[in-house]
Amino acid sequence: MLQDKKMIVWGTGDKSKLFTQHLWKMQPEFYVDNNEDKNNTILYGKRVVLPSCVECWEEYLVVVAIKEYESVYKQLEQYGLKHGIDFMHFTEVLRSNEYVEKMISTDIENALHDIENRAEILQNRILIWGAMLAFDSNSIANLNEVNKSEHIIVFSEASKERIMTNVTNEDIIFDYYELPFILLKNHYLKQRQNTLLNRNFQCEYIAQKDYLNDARKVLRKKYWSMEYGYENYMIYYYDYFIRRVMDILKPKCVVMWNQFYPLHAVLDYVCHEMGVKVVYIEYGSLPGTYAIDYRGQMGESIVSVESEWFKALTVEEEELEYAEKVWRYLFTSRLNRKIQPENDWISEINRKIRQDRPIIFYAGQNDYESGLYPYTERTKEFHSPVFKSSMDALVFLAEKARENNWNLIYKPHPVCMEERISVPNNVILIKEGDINDIINFADVTVTILSQVGYISTIRKKPTVMLGYTQLKGKECTYEAFERDKIMSIIKEALIDGFTSAQERNFLRHIAQLVKYYLYDDNSTKEISFGKQFNELWRCKNNSVLK
Repeated sequence: MLQDKKMIVWGTGDKSKLFTQHLWKMQPEFYVDNNEDKNNTILYGKRVVLPSCVECWEEYLVVVAIKEYESVYKQLEQYGLKHGIDFMHFTEVLRSNEYVEKMISTDIENALHDIENRAEILQNRILIWGAMLAFDSNSIANLNEVNKSEHIIVFSEASKERIMTNVTNEDIIFDYYELPFILLKNHYLKQRQNTLLNRNFQCEYIAQKDYLNDARKVLRKKYWSMEYGYENYMIYYYDYFIRRVMDILKPKCVVMWNQFYPLHAVLDYVCHEMGVKVVYIEYGSLPGTYAIDYRGQMGESIVSVESEWFKALTVEEEELEYAEKVWRYLFTSRLNRKIQPENDWISEINRKIRQDRPIIFYAGQNDYESGLYPYTERTKEFHSPVFKSSMDALVFLAEKARENNWNLIYKPHPVCMEERISVPNNVILIKEGDINDIINFADVTVTILSQVGYISTIRKKPTVMLGYTQLKGKECTYEAFERDKIMSIIKEALIDGFTSAQERNFLRHIAQLVKYYLYDDNSTKEISFGKQFNELWRCKNNSVLK
């Protein structure tokens, strides 16, 4: 489209902003606007000029990014420019598959070129992959500390703009690369009109490989507003980029943040195929910690898969006493990995609740980042033996709540809060609310895979688990892993509540997690718990590499 021309954008309003966001790393030379007040101002790091300041219009492709464009078209035609050759509307650009393909491939190759140029000094390091940098300055500080003893490279799925809202370049002392735009987490081309992205060679390549096809299905389901066919670009180039990076850098191992992000299934597969060790890191089951595991996360973690072994690990009396302090702190501080919203959800619920009837709280999980979707034999073995989705379980629970005259409250995971969500009419939906208060309000908490199971147990609420997490087999929750036993187990939880035996077992579980499994995230809190994060990486005793 550009050929030998440079690009300029006419317009400085909302449409211009929208177009600029779709430019990946390509930027216009400058912006043009008829508004004299905007002359010589700066927009998105580029100068804004009047049309009269442009000397040689023929050198540029003018992208008109305003809603009422007819008068601008006439103005450009007066300069001797032709529509479709010298200028076009921004929607014409965004509807162009050629533009999309060119931006993607150029961005990918430029990133790989930068990595190749530094390959000699970057090879044979620990490679950390994911969105970890985006969360807070504390994550940056932890990685800085790690880098002192074991040089790392971070491939960030968070954009530089998002990272720099918390820190500056000077705060980061390790090597890091922002992934190409198409590979950033939650960045994708939204639906456009009359356009299909569907390159045959990409579709054929993906169709031949089960691991790519599964990831494609999850992306399509997770990002339902994505441009049709764009998931093929994401999957194809993710696979291509990872293979090239592994071949260039030959890392000691890859530390992956969040095993179940759909694109990470591709990373996982490619690493194992190429003989690169993978270690998994995520927020720990106790707030204020990280969990690092060579087996996997959630139901695939060593804590879940080897549940009996983990439950038998020894803890001393003083370690149980310290675990009690940790539990008390988590209970009173209401510590959570996410800031809880403040709203008057209780008033709304009180208007809908049926008094003097049991209250069941069902917490949904992020189906697309918890190992639940697509629902396979592996899912049944490691995650959810009965239900295929949050909604699948909700429909079942709603039917049983109606039969038993129970109140049923449902809170979807924030990521799965689509506008199109529909729930049975006897379900009370909470879109936002402090999870601690919701748990306190209910008589029993039910979930498949949500870490709300831990928050509920911390709050000494009877908790019914329908799927496998690190709580599996620890005898501190009610486990309902067979459909025909779920109702009797929920009734048992309503009658017996959080038992003294469950309390003892959970205290022991906390002590074992803190001693053997979890790492303190070094965030500001009154009490620290878990192993020291930087100890994991020390060269002399590097358990990540064992």
